[in-house]
Amino acid sequence: MLKGKVKILSPKSPKAQAINFEFLDADGKTKNIPQKSAHVLEYFRKNIGKSFEVTYGLNPDSSLEWIKNMEGRVIYGTEFAKSVSADVKPNSGPGPVQGDGHQHGGGNGDPMNYNATSPYNFVPLYDEVKASTHNPPQNQFAKDSYSGYMDYSVTNLTELYIRGHGSDKNSDFFSPGGVLQIPGSSVRGMVRNIFEIITQSKFTQFDDIRLFYRAIFGPSAFGRDYVSHFADSKKGNRQNGSVDTHWYKSRAAWLIKEGDKYVLLKPKDHDKYHNGYVQVSDHHGRINEMELSQTFRTHKIFVDCSKICNRNRRHQARRGGRREFDFKTSDIKAENVSFVLKPGYSEAELVVTGKMQNKHFHPIVFPPTKDKYEVDQEIFEIYRTDVSRHERADLLKNLKDKKQVPCFVLLDDNGKVTAFGHTPMFRFPYQKTIGAFVPEELRNEGVEDWTESVFGSILENVNDEKRDKIHAGRLSFGSAFHKDPVNSLRHMEGEKSPKILSSPKPTSFQLYLEQPDGVTKEAIETWEGNGPHRKVRGYKRYWHKSAGGWHEGRIIDDKQHTKIKAVRPNQTFKGRIWFENLSKEELGALYLALTLSDEHFHKLGMGKPLGLGTVQVKSDKVVAKTPNDLKSGYLSCLTRSEAVGCDNEFLNECVALFAAKIYETPVKNREEFWSRVNKEHIKELACMLERDRADPGQVKYMTIQGGRGGNEFESRDILKRPSMISRRR
Repeated sequence: MLKGKVKILSPKSPKAQAINFEFLDADGKTKNIPQKSAHVLEYFRKNIGKSFEVTYGLNPDSSLEWIKNMEGRVIYGTEFAKSVSADVKPNSGPGPVQGDGHQHGGGNGDPMNYNATSPYNFVPLYDEVKASTHNPPQNQFAKDSYSGYMDYSVTNLTELYIRGHGSDKNSDFFSPGGVLQIPGSSVRGMVRNIFEIITQSKFTQFDDIRLFYRAIFGPSAFGRDYVSHFADSKKGNRQNGSVDTHWYKSRAAWLIKEGDKYVLLKPKDHDKYHNGYVQVSDHHGRINEMELSQTFRTHKIFVDCSKICNRNRRHQARRGGRREFDFKTSDIKAENVSFVLKPGYSEAELVVTGKMQNKHFHPIVFPPTKDKYEVDQEIFEIYRTDVSRHERADLLKNLKDKKQVPCFVLLDDNGKVTAFGHTPMFRFPYQKTIGAFVPEELRNEGVEDWTESVFGSILENVNDEKRDKIHAGRLSFGSAFHKDPVNSLRHMEGEKSPKILSSPKPTSFQLYLEQPDGVTKEAIETWEGNGPHRKVRGYKRYWHKSAGGWHEGRIIDDKQHTKIKAVRPNQTFKGRIWFENLSKEELGALYLALTLSDEHFHKLGMGKPLGLGTVQVKSDKVVAKTPNDLKSGYLSCLTRSEAVGCDNEFLNECVALFAAKIYETPVKNREEFWSRVNKEHIKELACMLERDRADPGQVKYMTIQGGRGGNEFESRDILKRPSMISRRR
C-alpha cells in the first residue's frame, strides 16, 4: 500500500460544488485533484487548509485509482462513488444524508433516513490493534515500572443502582455488612471498557452468536432473501393462460426428547398432504372464537379427512398492481373441523401462531409417527441462541411442559433438517455469526494488546496452545464504600418499579451495523453479510441524560417489572485500585480511563437507558513507586500514612507519554487528550461521555406504535453517529 500526503485547498467560492486538494505521491510528485462527490464535501470543508497523510492505490495503467485518509475513509476514486469497497470506512463522516435535515428514503432506490433515535449509540471501531510493548515478569518488580495505588471518589449525579446479593427479589442496593458500596468488579468493568477503547485494544467482548430474523413483508432484497428460504415458485405461461404458482418449503414435524437428545418426528400422512399439514380458515366457526392473539398455542382438534382438498388456491396480489397467482396448499373448511370427537373424524393438533393482518389460515398437524427426520443436535443449540424469540414461542421451553410439540422444519436437498420453528415461516438463523462482522485484525489472538497486558487474559475454550498466553492482570480493584458508612443506608430511596423499555435487539441491523453513506433500502447491510462493508458499529454506550420519570410511580408486582432501591443523587463513594509494574504510559492510560476529565462522565450500574448511573470519578491520591523505592518489601511502604502521592505534573506527564506512544499527538493533560487526539473513535467516545449533550428527542427509544405516524421501526431508519446527534438546547 502506497503512502502520500494531501492538503485540502480553499474553494473558489462558498457555494462551490467541488473542492480541490493537493496530492503528493510517494515519489514527491504533486498535482491538484477536484473532488465532486457530495457525500464527502462536508468532510473536506471541515478540513480546509489542513494537510494529512493518506494511502492510495493505482490502476494497471499507473493512474490514480483511490485515496484514503489514515482512518480508512476513501476521499477520492470510483471505489467510493460506487460504495463497493470492503475497505471503505462506511458512515464515517457527515454527509448530506446524515446532517442536512431533509427527508430521504421513499422507495427502495432512495437513500435511507438517518432519523432513528435511541438512548444508546456506538463508538466506532479503529483500524488496527496497538500491541503491548511492556510485558514485565510477574514474580518481581520490574525496572522502570511503577507499583502503588490510586485512591478515587465516585459521586453519582443521577440515581444509582447496583443490585445486592441474592435473587432479583432483593431490591436493596449492594450493601454487605449494612454499608452502601460499589463492588470492585463494577468499577473494573467500567474502567476496562474505556481503557480498551483509548488503547485500541482487541474487540472481543461480544457474544459470537448467530442471530435470527423474520421478514415476511420485507420489500427489499433483505425481505426477498428471507422469503426465498421458505417459499418457492414456478412461472406461469401467459400464452396458455396459466399464472405463477407458489408453495411453502417448510414441512410439519413433532419435537420430542429422547434421553438428552432432541428428535423431530414426521406426522401421520405427511406425504399425503402438501408439506405434511393442512390449513383451516378462521373466517367463521369456533376457530374464530379462539384467542388468536396468542403468540403460540396448540389445541386438540378433530378433522373430517375426507373433506381435505389438495389444490392451487387462487390469490390476488396486493402489491405491484393487479396480479393473480396460485398457492399450492392442502386445506379444509372450518365446518369440517370440530373441537369434540365426531364419528369418522381424526385427531389432530391446531397450531395458532398469532394474529397478523390479512392472515386467516392456521395449520393443522396430524399425530406423530415413529419416522424421524435426520437432524444434527447443533440445530437445537443454534435455536437456543435466539435472544429475541418470544418466550411463548420457544419450542424447547414448551417441551418442558409437554411430551411433544408440533413444529415446522426446513430441509436441504438430502432431506436433512437445516432449521425449525413454531410456524411455517419462522424466525430464521443468519448464516454468519456476529464475529464475522468484526474485522479479523481486531480479534487476532496472536497479538497481546494493552488491555490484556494490564487487566489480564480472558480466553475461552483454553487449550494447551493458549495456556502459555494466559497471565494474571496487574490491577486489583477494591470496593468503593460510601463516605459515611455508619449512616449510608439512609441515602437509599424507597422501593420503586423502573419503567419497562422495549429496547431494540442486535437483530436491528440498521442500528447495529455500519451502513455506507447514501445506502438505499435495497442495498442496506444486514446480518446476512453479503454486503461489501460488513462491520459492526462498535462499542455500545448509553447517553448521559436526565433520569426524571424513570420509575412507574408505584410498585408493580408482575413478571415484567422489577423492584429496586436506588441511591439518591450526590452520594460519594471512596475506593482504591492497586497496581504493579506499570510503565508511565500504562499508568497514564489507567489514570485517563478512570478519571476521564472534568467535562466527561462514566455510566455505572443498572437503568442506564432510563438515565440512571451517571457518575463522576475524581482522583484523590495516586502513589506510584519504582523498585528502588520498594526496598522495605512487597508494597509495605505504600500502606504507611506517610506515603507521598504523585503530583499533577507527574500524572500529566504519564498521560502525555501515553498519547504520544499510541496516537503520536502532543498533549499536556487529560483535557487536551480529548480535544487534540484526531481519531474518530476518540471523538465519538468524547461525545458519549459528555453530560446532557444530546437533545432529549434524539436519545429516546423508538416505539412500535406512536411517534412519526405509527411504527417507528418500520422504515428501518439508521442511527446517526454520536457527533451528528443534535445538541441539547
